[in-house]
Amino acid sequence: MTSHTLLIGLFLCFGSLFCIPVIILSAYLERQHIRRQRLQAIVKSVLGKDFTATEKNNVKLYQLIQKIGHLILKSGLIDEKTLSAFTEGLKENSYIGTHYLEIFIGCKLILIPICGFIAWFFSYDFLKTPLLHVIAPVVGAIIGLLLPDIVIKQWRKAYLKNVEKGIPDALDMLVICADAGLALEAAINRVSIEMKNVNPNTAREFYITSQEMNIISDRREVFRMMAERTQLSDVRRITNALSQTIQVGSSITQALRTLSTEIRQNRMIEYEARAAKLPVLLTIPMILFFLPVILLIIGGPAFIQANLNFVHQ
Repeated sequence: MTSHTLLIGLFLCFGSLFCIPVIILSAYLERQHIRRQRLQAIVKSVLGKDFTATEKNNVKLYQLIQKIGHLILKSGLIDEKTLSAFTEGLKENSYIGTHYLEIFIGCKLILIPICGFIAWFFSYDFLKTPLLHVIAPVVGAIIGLLLPDIVIKQWRKAYLKNVEKGIPDALDMLVICADAGLALEAAINRVSIEMKNVNPNTAREFYITSQEMNIISDRREVFRMMAERTQLSDVRRITNALSQTIQVGSSITQALRTLSTEIRQNRMIEYEARAAKLPVLLTIPMILFFLPVILLIIGGPAFIQANLNFVHQ
């Protein structure tokens, strides 16, 4: 009981050290929000325009997390090697910008005490050893530290999966644009616009590529960056084909049409392979659920009859 009270006191001390800066930041953000509203009211009264309708209302929690991450970055508590690793990880997951890094670090800092407290709170219900009551908050804090990385990786997998689904449709649309006489830059930009309602993730990749083509003159470098950004085999094949057509001067339409046919055939082969695995995957459920029922139906009457004959004898 004494150790339990001591742990509660230690947790309250550390919690207060964490909550006091958060409260100060919340008050500071609230004052900034009030000041922003006053400025918007002044601009509206002078110019007669309401900018609040077009401005996105940021959630206070979002602002708080970003502010905490910004303070940690400014304090220099994280070394350059770790920051570069965080930046590269976010860049691989298509989160480019300093504000994403601030949110990422802020989420890590907030989840460490929260997950530690949750693990410590439930450890007294599920764990009986006193040593595990001390280890549980540490494990929870580690989980809270790694949780943003896990979430971002899962988002990245789902994002790339959606991008891969929309590649054949984007290729067909790119072929139509090329047949219509549009240049490659205009065709990619048009595909990014038309694919927004069909597959927003694929449209986003083509939009990023079109913006990079407006900045970088070397088209092969842009295609290489697109392949490295997605790390998808279909996108790599498309970029290699486009780079070769630019280098050799061959027909882009024919290359894209051939690639579209090959990608759809490969998708069909993958679907057939998955369908061929179904009988093997269904074997264990059939053994566990269907076979005992069949044995009961077939052998049950015979077993009951044998017991009745044994009782009569």
